[in-house]
Amino acid sequence: MEAALDANNARALVLIILAVAYVMAILAGLIITRSITRPLGALLSFAHELGDGNLTIADADYKSRDELGVLTQAMNGLKRDWRDLVTRATSSAGEVSASSEQMSAVAQQSSASVGELAGAANEFANAVDRLNNNAHRMSDSAGKTSELSRQGGRWRLIAPLKP
Repeated sequence: MEAALDANNARALVLIILAVAYVMAILAGLIITRSITRPLGALLSFAHELGDGNLTIADADYKSRDELGVLTQAMNGLKRDWRDLVTRATSSAGEVSASSEQMSAVAQQSSASVGELAGAANEFANAVDRLNNNAHRMSDSAGKTSELSRQGGRWRLIAPLKP
């Protein structure tokens, strides 16, 4: 009789321990899932902003040594690089504009030949074409990066991180 009572108590204790372990496993799974999906969602939103051309957005704020932390640092670096590139392109456009104004003043003041004036105009047109081509390449790169970010975001949501 006492052995049956001890067996029942042991069985109840094992069931309670299993139930507690099950609840703890579920809670641990939820916590781990949240620790991945929250930063990933914020990073995805950050990538969308970059893809839309918003280079004034604040850096993504996730500091960790895991893959998401490394990706966050890379995306922040990408934003800084793009902003620097746009700044340099804007500065170059200003320099081209200033050069154009100077060329116009010199052309008005001097009696340069028609051939020389046409050559200067061709150089200016080539510079503007190069700037236009660079702007298109930047736009294409931003679109490709945005698409890669979207694809990467979808892949990370599907594939679990490896420890």
